[in-house]
Amino acid sequence: INAMIRRINEIGGNNFEILWVAYRDYSEGGRILESSGWAADASQLQNFVNGIHCHGGDDCEEAVEHALQLARNEHRLKTISRVILIGDAPPHFEKKGQVLTGHPGVVLVTDYMREAEELRKLGVPVHCFRVGNHEGTKETFQSIATATGGQFSDLSPDALIHAVCTNVLMDIGGEELVMEYRERFQ
Repeated sequence: INAMIRRINEIGGNNFEILWVAYRDYSEGGRILESSGWAADASQLQNFVNGIHCHGGDDCEEAVEHALQLARNEHRLKTISRVILIGDAPPHFEKKGQVLTGHPGVVLVTDYMREAEELRKLGVPVHCFRVGNHEGTKETFQSIATATGGQFSDLSPDALIHAVCTNVLMDIGGEELVMEYRERFQ
């Protein structure tokens, strides 16, 4: 996080904010989502990330639909330019209105593809990064990225840093700042 913020500040200034959100699954009860709040301060974002604690769930899937829905709701309050989705497990495959397998009594109020489509309509691309090698995560994250005009990649520290920096710099000053970033750091 420090490297990302430092690079962005060096090239484009500090006219940006990042909202970092951790998502989990329904077995976590009321802790499905945690948010950093909008910030441009590296230490604030790093402290938030350091405080994230995830535990193994009752199934493989995660509540990706909640993270995407939060992004859509945030866009209504404050225009967002893109979403970066990072995960090691695929979203639930059930559709809106269906009961989740392994979570008795939990009915989906939305689903990940419905949210991806809503974000596409709003012009908000979702760039997806897979942690690990779960094939279902790759397939669903690719479909989310494709549906929204985003990109998919396996996560590496460099890939994440470059994605965040180039996307923020594009918002701040366009292709000229992105080209300067690539000359200096890629």
